[in-house]
Amino acid sequence: MFLAELRNSGVDPWSSSQGAYTSMGGAFALYSHPDPLNHDIAHTDHLDGALYLEEDATVEKYWRALDGLRTAALSSRQSMEPISSIVRDLEHE
Repeated sequence: MFLAELRNSGVDPWSSSQGAYTSMGGAFALYSHPDPLNHDIAHTDHLDGALYLEEDATVEKYWRALDGLRTAALSSRQSMEPISSIVRDLEHE
């Protein structure tokens, strides 16, 4: 649960009951820099390597996908019970 308390990260579960979502093709990470001379970077892993994408139009697609995921994600309050339930189950194994 400590991840939810960090200022620079978060846990936003998404309910599979909501159906398909934007980034079903795989996980990705976005890196943003406060210095305007540094471009944002989208990072995605694949079977035999990783891609670091820097082209503005491409990175913008990943930002839009993240925005869609955030919109569909459970709220922090809604997230606590399912996550706590999973933790309890794992602790009892």
